[in-house]
Amino acid sequence: MGVPSGMIAYHLDYDAGAWLPVPADSGDGWPEAVVDHYRAGLGDLTPALEGALRRVGETALRMRTELTGHLLVFCPVSLAPAIGFLGVQVLQDADTELDAAVMDDPAAVLLPNVESIHDEYWGSGRRAAVVTGSSREDVQGGRFNYAFRRGDSLLVATAFADTIPYATVMQPYADRLITSVRLEDE
Repeated sequence: MGVPSGMIAYHLDYDAGAWLPVPADSGDGWPEAVVDHYRAGLGDLTPALEGALRRVGETALRMRTELTGHLLVFCPVSLAPAIGFLGVQVLQDADTELDAAVMDDPAAVLLPNVESIHDEYWGSGRRAAVVTGSSREDVQGGRFNYAFRRGDSLLVATAFADTIPYATVMQPYADRLITSVRLEDE
């Protein structure tokens, strides 16, 4: 993956049973990979479920921009239908406060709940639980925003789902993925 201006090269480890990385290129045929991921774990799928899973893949491809670092779909077959997305990037930034990095969320419908989290490599960081809107009128969405600093490097990430229960299921997986990020130069 090329590194856009202002971003720092990094790598991460993820559980391939829980996460599917969204390709950085056009992703031709990639939505079918989401269907295949579920088919491998569940066997035959209904046409309606296949269509819904393709739409998840198409949505993920539309979310990618030239500023996106890693973008992954949360889709552990054992937790179906829980599904979500996670975006992560590491930036050259010595000035942004960690609280500001996690709390500044225009999608929030309530004030974020911010807490400290710790990682051996990154040190002390911040995680904000955010209630957001949803594509469904009868529920709220959920998001977890993360920020860690290592020297002049700022790790920022967001994990989000269309419902609060899906986001809550995703949160421990997101914690593990975020804390697996390592700078390439170290």
